[in-house]
Amino acid sequence: MFEAARLLRGEGDIHFLLSGWGMGFDRLKDMQSRDRLANVTLVDRVADGDLDALLSSADVWLIPYRKNVAGVSVPSRFYNLLAAGRPVILISEPEAEAALTVKENALGWVVAPGRPDQLADAIRLASRSAGRRDGRACGCGSADLQSRTGPWQLRRARWRAIVQSRCGADGMSDGRPTVLVTGASGFVGRHVVPLLARNGWVVRCAVRTPPQDANDVTIDALGPATNWRDAVAGVDAVVHLAARVHYQKEEHAIELYHNVNVGGTLHLARSAMDAGVRDFVFISTILVHGRSNNGRPPFREDDTLTPRSLYGMSKAAAEAGLRELVAGSGMRVTVVRPPMIYGAGAKGNFALLEKAVKRGIPLPLANIHNRRAFLSVENLASFVLHRLSHPGRDFDVFLVADSEQVSTPQFVERLAHAAQTSPRLFWLPAPLLSALLNVSGRSEANDSLLGSLELDLSKLATIGWRPPISLDDGLKLALRP
Repeated sequence: MFEAARLLRGEGDIHFLLSGWGMGFDRLKDMQSRDRLANVTLVDRVADGDLDALLSSADVWLIPYRKNVAGVSVPSRFYNLLAAGRPVILISEPEAEAALTVKENALGWVVAPGRPDQLADAIRLASRSAGRRDGRACGCGSADLQSRTGPWQLRRARWRAIVQSRCGADGMSDGRPTVLVTGASGFVGRHVVPLLARNGWVVRCAVRTPPQDANDVTIDALGPATNWRDAVAGVDAVVHLAARVHYQKEEHAIELYHNVNVGGTLHLARSAMDAGVRDFVFISTILVHGRSNNGRPPFREDDTLTPRSLYGMSKAAAEAGLRELVAGSGMRVTVVRPPMIYGAGAKGNFALLEKAVKRGIPLPLANIHNRRAFLSVENLASFVLHRLSHPGRDFDVFLVADSEQVSTPQFVERLAHAAQTSPRLFWLPAPLLSALLNVSGRSEANDSLLGSLELDLSKLATIGWRPPISLDDGLKLALRP
């Protein structure tokens, strides 16, 4: 629990109120005396008359459970916690009776012992699920949590006051970190911005239209001469989402792609370095590796880059420029290479597939046998948040995708299931389908529909992040009205 609190120390709307006694609680006291985490309050054993108030003051309860208890009945104190009407996060082996009780009755979350990263992620989910801004996380030792009657509202207010005194009256700690987000009004930005805001960040959006929020800043067109001085002043991190994407055939395309995706990115990074920004997250693309890996192993972060499109080449050039620029600067750069990103409001190929599936249009994809990576926009936002909370080396690159990689027809079938309809796929020889795509001017779709795009995601496990959203859940979220 304490290590999870350390991981969440920058997220000002989450506070730990830890109560107990005995050897385990003494260890917590030693840890807190050493680290003095601002998001942790320790409370000695609570009087019986205050137990119900303490229970109800929390929005979620953390319950560390004993090891090797599979088959042992659930202790009565566990039900006392549930009687408080709050969800629980049980730190337990999954086969324990208490864990089965939580999962089978949808009472909260179960986290494996020794995985503070999983516990921190569960607390973030619980905070979002609470549906209110005053979310707190509470944990207990082995206190006797018998429910009592009485005027508990005043006592509950006292426990709330303890937390408020540590976090500030509005539930946010003073000195919250500030992040500048470019492309905040775009498809990805509309998901990243609220997640960062919910998790303790002051979000400053760089916009070209009149700002809608007091924290937002207006900038000119993104390029090598953009004035970023006011935008990066006082900023702790930058998340660079803005880019030129779908204009490869227009006049002066090469110059436009270079000015925005290369010159604009490096100028922003240089301005951030000059302002003392500590973290810079750059959303690149899997296209720096090429459109498919047919006949080759899954792409890895350390592969030689082989971009084929203007967009992919411009992103590869930006990555190379960032690596050289920040060497020894003290600013940490994370490069994210996502495959096709899907979600509510997505454009491009996903929007076309969504429209075809909903309208029942037959698609000639039944004969395709490939394997491709996809990325839910919620998972991308989760990874960005994780990197800001767990910064790494001066320059690091990650391939980020959903856990499951599937064929094109399987993706369409899962999309149809999420839309509560039946997929309409029919068989067409691959050479004929390829020829039709070429004739229709969609030759690039040969790779995106017919080719494989497999990614080696093993590096993600080394930093303790896993996609929190499954492919099926991501598709359901993408189709929400």
